[in-house]
Amino acid sequence: MGVERTSKTSISIPTPEESFSVIDLFSGIGGMSLGFTNAKFDVNLAIDNNDSANAEYERNLGKKPVSFDLFTTSSKEIMGTAGIEKGDLDILVGCPPCQGFTQLRGRNLNYRTNDLVTKMANLAVEIEPSFVVFENVPGILTKGKQYFDEYLSILSKGGYCTVHGKLQAADFGVPQRRTRVIAISTKINELKENLELPKPTHCKPKLAKKKKLKPWRTVRDTISHLPPLKSGERYPRIVNHEASKHNESVLRMIKHVPHDGGNRIDIPRKYWLQCHKDLKTKGAENIYGRMHWDQPSLTLSSRCTVPACGRFIHPEQDRGMTIREALLLQTFPRSYKLGTGLAEAARLVGNAMPVLFAEKIAHHLRNMLEQLE
Repeated sequence: MGVERTSKTSISIPTPEESFSVIDLFSGIGGMSLGFTNAKFDVNLAIDNNDSANAEYERNLGKKPVSFDLFTTSSKEIMGTAGIEKGDLDILVGCPPCQGFTQLRGRNLNYRTNDLVTKMANLAVEIEPSFVVFENVPGILTKGKQYFDEYLSILSKGGYCTVHGKLQAADFGVPQRRTRVIAISTKINELKENLELPKPTHCKPKLAKKKKLKPWRTVRDTISHLPPLKSGERYPRIVNHEASKHNESVLRMIKHVPHDGGNRIDIPRKYWLQCHKDLKTKGAENIYGRMHWDQPSLTLSSRCTVPACGRFIHPEQDRGMTIREALLLQTFPRSYKLGTGLAEAARLVGNAMPVLFAEKIAHHLRNMLEQLE
């Protein structure tokens, strides 16, 4: 990791009554913001151009995001709205859209949103925060390599030193196997030599004793307390605990999937859809799959309530997961609620940053900042 010297050699440490400042680009429903807030950071400004996400963010965090289009918004507009000058901000965080880089889609470098990766880098250099935190899918290192390389190059030329790597959310207490690329950049000279990614706090259960870490949290730990539901049923006293109504053919397949980890291959072949027959016995094993009780869930996607789209069937009950279950698996608090329809809510939850993952990153940065006192 190359170290470059810049004029920004120190920062002022807040008094106990103050907090480190954050601007959250691509804020969505607030997973990143909430994680940093839980770590006692002050989110000065959240930005997203999705009205639905902004409404849910405001409903739950009590602050209205600004609906800027980052393709056309300048750093001057962002700093003016946040009430800061260049160099004043402590943390700039951003999770740019990943549609062009995800493994769930074919190779597509023509998504307009791909350019937001380099836009974020340019904004960072112009705003000059002490730290920049970037999150994206692992495909940013392969399909999106040209964009990520440019991101790193822009920050390096702007005087930032960066560390990056693939982190597993389950290793940080999230009950979900969700691998993401995290990049942390800083301009603080005192921290450049020892800049590193946060260390895991959890691991696979069989390795926990040896590594002296906590075992991964599981689906059972997270959602087993919720009342049972049937397809199309809603539990009125728990917001967002509502199961999608499945048609008879889908229900028939679900009922033939063995409890606690079965999948489409376990369904009698006479009930298979033609697209499943075309796959024969290999490929897409997780579709129409049940979650395992005593493992983390697999990655929640933007269609995480649809059994045909992944391992999203309840471990025992014959239905897809509810939005409440998805929120909990993304480590949003029980008080968090979404007011939109099921399909849109699933999209928003699946695209969110797990709150606890963000919080662990935030504590890691706070520890580094407080070393400078």
